[in-house]
Amino acid sequence: MAYISTGAFADGCMVSFDTARRELVFTMATGGTMTMHDLPARPIAASAFAVPEVPRHPVTKQATVQKLGYKKMPVIGSEIWNQRYIRLEADHITYHVDESHAPKGNVHLVSGCKVRVVQAEERSRKDKHEDQGNSMVGMMTNPMGSMFDEYCEPIGKPNCVELYVPAKIGAMMDTMMTTSPMGMAFGGGADTIKNSVARTFYFSFSDLRAANDFAAALQNNIDVVVKNTPATPVGGSAGAGMQGLVNMAQAMQANQALAQKVR
Repeated sequence: MAYISTGAFADGCMVSFDTARRELVFTMATGGTMTMHDLPARPIAASAFAVPEVPRHPVTKQATVQKLGYKKMPVIGSEIWNQRYIRLEADHITYHVDESHAPKGNVHLVSGCKVRVVQAEERSRKDKHEDQGNSMVGMMTNPMGSMFDEYCEPIGKPNCVELYVPAKIGAMMDTMMTTSPMGMAFGGGADTIKNSVARTFYFSFSDLRAANDFAAALQNNIDVVVKNTPATPVGGSAGAGMQGLVNMAQAMQANQALAQKVR
């Protein structure tokens, strides 16, 4: 028999593989053998069946990019690309006028975020700015079916990192259930709901390699966020109320998807 020894146990048992018969053979320390049939003609490493570890540590990365923005005007608004310095931290991105200025805003990374690199001719998402592509002019001039399409015209800029951040449904519900109409109008409740909707951000890089590198760093940190999101609220870290439940559900779904992706 053409045995290939694959290991031994502390009690003296041996595990071998018979290439001719495609059998895994266990030789007991007390005598006798046990075989497993219909195995591949070549042994497969145990690690092939294991789900690889998600990266243990987030990364920090910075770049100067063109960031898609939106300029409000009295009647309508228009898209505008502004040069921005962006910095990726463990679980968020900040964007600045330049490296010496304080952040103008930040984007929080959560379970359910999606990242990809798109080119100028690829269609952009409607939720790329507050208008979301459903202006009165658009509704009057576009086919009715387009109202249900998540995408609209091409992004128009090359080497764009597209970052989709899902809606914080739980935060919206918590705000509506715990805020009075007066508080909604004057206490910031309306702003909380406005900031909880889904949003897609676009950052245009000078070249494709830089875009791919930043997208990979983003995905790494999102995976770390997913891995470190507790399955149950521990010390309130998963969030309270409805948003806490949504966080847990999203984390469970994202971990299942990640496990399927890396098998």
